[in-house]
Amino acid sequence: LDGANAQRVLVCQSSETPDTLIENVVVINGAASGSFGGGILIDGASPTVRNCVFRGNAAQYGGGIACDNGAAPWIDGCIVENNTASDGGGVYLEFDSDPLLEDCTITANSASDVGAGFHIAYQSNATLVDCVISQNTMPSGSGRDGAGIYCINSTATLEGCTIADNACQSGGGGGLFIENSNVDARHCVFEGNAAGNNGGAVHRFGGTPTIAGAVMTENTALNGGGVSWSSTGFAASISGSSITANTASFGGGVWIDGDTPDLTITGSTICENLPGEIDGEFIDGGGNDICPSVDCNENGIEDADEIADGSAADCNGNDIIDSCEIADGSAADINLDGILDECQE
Repeated sequence: LDGANAQRVLVCQSSETPDTLIENVVVINGAASGSFGGGILIDGASPTVRNCVFRGNAAQYGGGIACDNGAAPWIDGCIVENNTASDGGGVYLEFDSDPLLEDCTITANSASDVGAGFHIAYQSNATLVDCVISQNTMPSGSGRDGAGIYCINSTATLEGCTIADNACQSGGGGGLFIENSNVDARHCVFEGNAAGNNGGAVHRFGGTPTIAGAVMTENTALNGGGVSWSSTGFAASISGSSITANTASFGGGVWIDGDTPDLTITGSTICENLPGEIDGEFIDGGGNDICPSVDCNENGIEDADEIADGSAADCNGNDIIDSCEIADGSAADINLDGILDECQE
């Protein structure tokens, strides 16, 4: 079904039930300028959408799919790719919408405002099971957040999802942005996401999210390569998770902003992040494996921080300050110029 870049392709707005089946359909080139759902608008209806592809559609809200006014579709095994919008390049939800998405792939979508892959708003409740949210992108500009998923004033359950390689150039929450929302993320993988500001994998600003059994690795940001957490006084938790090999300017693993800790971390591994594992105050729930900081020259500054800001040299890139390698004899400096011999021509 081809909208020829002139019209929305599909609409369900007559109280359709799950017995209404849309299956094995490819929806392309739909357009809903200034409106909702370039590919499909589901308004107050609950159809079943199975094994469909939504590609190359555009709208102001929900380039591929938009759900409005309590819409509760079951979307199963669908691909939502290369769609564009102001909000919710791939999928947009608002006003008590309650969809279930299973085994869906939401990839390579873009948004000019927020939520390139998925935007959840206005008291909606999204459930995503075994979905892939990947390679969605946000352009540069203030407030352009949530390249993978943006959730505001709503609730969401993420079960067994992979959120990978999403990027917002200057905003926060490369993988997932949480604002005043209750997000329950269980057994999800956050890998290779990037944020120009806070939270490569996840940024939380308000709400009471719980993250359990997550793997967060190789994400990058300005603050909080893995997780950025703004303390707001509402209890939130990370448990049974692995946060490793993430990078940032501050708080490679976890960066926490605020003087009153409200984040409890329990039974989690936080290691090999640069610079440092956790920057800020949190509540230690016990059972954590948090790699100790290293200060080889005993100047009160973590080695990773010195290397990151350029105040200490690491010419061979092994994350050990050169002067410490020379001092302990693990590297040679024959001419005593303070530069490792292996780094000189």
